[in-house]
Amino acid sequence: MKLYRLLFVLLAITLVPTAAFAQQRFEIAPFAAWQHGNDIFDQPTGTRVDMASGSAYGFIVDVSITDNLQAEFIYNRRSTTADVTAPPQEGFPDGIEIRDAPMIANYYQGGLIYNFPIWNKPQFKPFIGFGMGVASFTENDDRADVKATNNFSWSAVGGFKYFFNKNIGFRGEYRLFSTQTDFVQKGYWCDWWGWCWTFASRQNLWQSQFTAAFVIGF
Repeated sequence: MKLYRLLFVLLAITLVPTAAFAQQRFEIAPFAAWQHGNDIFDQPTGTRVDMASGSAYGFIVDVSITDNLQAEFIYNRRSTTADVTAPPQEGFPDGIEIRDAPMIANYYQGGLIYNFPIWNKPQFKPFIGFGMGVASFTENDDRADVKATNNFSWSAVGGFKYFFNKNIGFRGEYRLFSTQTDFVQKGYWCDWWGWCWTFASRQNLWQSQFTAAFVIGF
């Protein structure tokens, strides 16, 4: 499925109203964030990619399903750098060592959040939620032949919203992103009777993010 088609599906799932709406409400929240980088290691080739920490920005769109449950779409963009190292191998007799390679990471996710009602403080809404979609990584390059790498990604989120009035508020959250990569990790698994097997699985890139957002509700 092409990326633009997947984005259309995510937007449709998130934004199309349903008969279950108790009180239809939309919220748009542009945000700034700080994302902690991480690294991934490909055991067969010995290649390691270490992504730097840095700032991110984007927007979140929430639409009510019930009084407390909301569908959500998030677009998250980050310009960052990565260090790539690898030992000598076929095609690279001297190994690989690239420092501060510029790259762009875009996340497109749809999901759900649940707002916990606080009976004596209706303006304060703690929430938890999850999302899933696509992480798109590309070199920070204007060349037409530079193609993005698109991988399945999901996230878990927790935070709060505080509304100064019905339409204006603040949103603070912590979000954990997990993105499947093509890097392979090998290991062993043994059963109760001592039989052991070798397995190989794809590694996930884990990234954590602290976000502050300005919420506009209507």
